[in-house]
Amino acid sequence: MNLLMCCTPIGKEDSFSEELRYVLISAVYYKKLWPQSIIFLGTTPDAEIPNYLYKFITVIRYPFAKMPFALARQNFYKDFVNSKQFIDDTLITGCDVLFNKCIDLSTYDFKIAMTYRYHRSMPYCSDLVLVKKDEKIFANEFFADIISTMEWMPPVILDG
Repeated sequence: MNLLMCCTPIGKEDSFSEELRYVLISAVYYKKLWPQSIIFLGTTPDAEIPNYLYKFITVIRYPFAKMPFALARQNFYKDFVNSKQFIDDTLITGCDVLFNKCIDLSTYDFKIAMTYRYHRSMPYCSDLVLVKKDEKIFANEFFADIISTMEWMPPVILDG
């Protein structure tokens, strides 16, 4: 099972290098549980990624700055699901999520799994989404629905 995270310098240029530590820690924990996994990191085209991270992650450059970040992130997820890199079940998480136990997907029957939270800055699922490789069509519809919903949200949510 692969992992997809986002970490960009947008709005946090001063702390971006520190935030990349979360990416490394998350990647190390994840690789301990799923050694064969590929860990993808979405970031901006100009983000400076330290060389040591390339041992753990595959960087995907994406134009996050072309739209509000929350909307860009959902477009990135949808584009990832449609890319050649989406070859296995993939967990989509924040870069500050740690895993300490394997998730056995064989016992669950679902098309897509997600968390829910209501917070002013992100009132939609964003902390954890699991996309099954055999549910690509459903995942496309799911992300398209989120994107179309987000397009009418106020800037306080989209920029949060």
